Amino acid sequence: RIVIYNGSDRTKAMEVKNNFSNAFPGVPSYVSYNVPSYKIKVGNFADKDDANQFMRKINKAFPTSFIVPDIVTIKNINVK
Repeated sequence: RIVIYNGSDRTKAMEVKNNFSNAFPGVPSYVSYNVPSYKIKVGNFADKDDANQFMRKINKAFPTSFIVPDIVTIKNINVK
């Protein structure tokens, strides 16, 4: 996933999450809180290359974003 916000201001975290959701409506975003820090993480990327490619797209709007490892759900694929 990509972290687009990491800080202690809950209001700012929710603002960043809403701005992201408006700009990229098809991409999931997640809020986590670990005292004293809120994190907004986005995306469900299969690998780091996919995350890097998406991060280049959002870099102007979220210049401090960075990639973190996380457990993600990837669509099930039926193989015949």
